[in-house]
Amino acid sequence: MKASVTELPFNSFLGLQKAAEPSQLLRLPPGGQYLNHLGTVHASAQLALAEASSGEFLLHRLASVEGIVAVVRRLEAKFRKPASGTVTSVANAPQEKLDQSLRTLQTRAAH
Repeated sequence: MKASVTELPFNSFLGLQKAAEPSQLLRLPPGGQYLNHLGTVHASAQLALAEASSGEFLLHRLASVEGIVAVVRRLEAKFRKPASGTVTSVANAPQEKLDQSLRTLQTRAAH
């Protein structure tokens, strides 16, 4: 398993990086290659960052379960305002939900 989703070929191709700020997960650096026809960061680049961030989040939270690979099953997006420059990500989930999911995965892995 990869140490970070930034090492995956597509994410590496996009230039996704680990964020330097501890409260953030990943970052999409500024660059003209990410811009749309309005001169703002293209929605697909933002969604790639969001998808990679969910993987990075789960990679670290579920790393203790052998044989489990997190895969996005559903993705919804609602954009608040146009993005420009560096775009960073954060991810969180209620600890009780993470604990419950971890127990379920451990039970399934044991069988």
